[in-house]
Amino acid sequence: MKQQSFILLLGLALGSFCFSTAGYGQWWGESYSALTYNMGLPVGDTKDFTSPYSWRGMGLEFRKFNSSNTSFGLSFGWNVFHEETNETFEIGDGRGHATGNQDRSINAFPIMVGFQYYLGPEEGARPYVGLSGPGYYMIQRLDIGVFSFEDDGWNWGLAPEIGVLLPLQSSATLLLNVRYNYAFEGYGRG
Repeated sequence: MKQQSFILLLGLALGSFCFSTAGYGQWWGESYSALTYNMGLPVGDTKDFTSPYSWRGMGLEFRKFNSSNTSFGLSFGWNVFHEETNETFEIGDGRGHATGNQDRSINAFPIMVGFQYYLGPEEGARPYVGLSGPGYYMIQRLDIGVFSFEDDGWNWGLAPEIGVLLPLQSSATLLLNVRYNYAFEGYGRG
C-alpha cells in the first residue's frame, strides 16, 4: 500500500508540474519540457539483484536556458527492473541460503536537478554534456514463495549524461541522450 501511495503522489506531482510549465511559459522564457521514454541496463549491485535489460521507464524534464550554451533544470523519472528466477541465493549476514521461485523488482524514481552545457549554433543540432543530482527514491522487492521482503528509501546519487537536441519542424525538438544513473550504496530512511 505504501508503494501505491507513493506512485499516486508522484503521478500527481508530475501532472501538476506539466500544467504549471504550460501556464508559466512566458515567464520562463527560453525553456523546454520533455516527456521521455527511458530504458535501463543494470550494472553492479542492481545487476546482482535483477539482471535483464529494462524497457520500462519514463521521465519528465524541464530545462531553462540561462545563456545560449548553458541550461539548468529538473527531471523526474520512473524505471522498473524486474526478473523472475529460481536460483539459490544467500540470506544476508551469513544466515543461510534459500531456493525457490523468486520475483525480484526494483522501482527507481530519479528526482534530479541538473546543469547542461551545449555546443553548436542555436538553430542546428546541439550536442551537450550534463550532470544531475541529488538522488533517487528506490523500492526493492523480493517475493519468494509466500514471503515478501521490501526495502525502500532515499539514495544519494549522480547522473552524468551526454546527448543532442535535434530541431524538428514546427518548433519541436527531439532529445536523444545517454544518462548513467549512479546511486550511492545504502538507503537513507525517510
